[in-house]
Amino acid sequence: WALSLNGRVTAFPLSSHADFDQLISFVKACDPEQVFVFTGFAEDLRRALGSKLGLDARAVPSYLQRTLAEDY
Repeated sequence: WALSLNGRVTAFPLSSHADFDQLISFVKACDPEQVFVFTGFAEDLRRALGSKLGLDARAVPSYLQRTLAEDY
C-alpha cells in the first residue's frame, strides 16, 4: 500500500505470504476506495475484490511496477 501526499510517499507493504482469504479480509477491514494489486495472482485477486467487496481494484502490469527505492 502506498500513498503520495505533497511529494512524499507513505507505504504499507503487505506480505505475499498471506493466503487469498486473508488478503480479502484485510482489504475489507481497511475499507479502501481503490486497490492496486500486483505479482502472483493479481488478476484473480482483482476480480475477487470487485465481486466480493464491490471495490475498484486494478491489476498493475509487471512492466509498470517500480520499487519505492527507484524513486529516491
